[in-house]
Amino acid sequence: MKLRESVGELLQNALSALPEAGGRLGLRSRVSEDGMDLLIEVADDGEGVEQSLINEAFDPGSENVDGRPRVGLALTKAIVEQHGGDLAVESVPGGGTYARIRLPLRD
Repeated sequence: MKLRESVGELLQNALSALPEAGGRLGLRSRVSEDGMDLLIEVADDGEGVEQSLINEAFDPGSENVDGRPRVGLALTKAIVEQHGGDLAVESVPGGGTYARIRLPLRD
């Protein structure tokens, strides 16, 4: 359930970054080239942001512009890490955002 919520958080972030008149959002899952991990990828061609703001969003003590605490990405990262994985997010202003969850596959 928590992993589903994590993917949902990434999708919500991507949807909120898209312009009202459209844009593209992609969701893909695949096994890594070495066969050891499941990769879940979310990408959008929305407005993107400076990478420093993405890194700041991983800090559970940071605040939104309106002064409310940010918990989305920090909580998503914590959930993924509890399952032995990692979360990476890359963003470019005007160039969209790419997020990848890597989870180890079990035998």
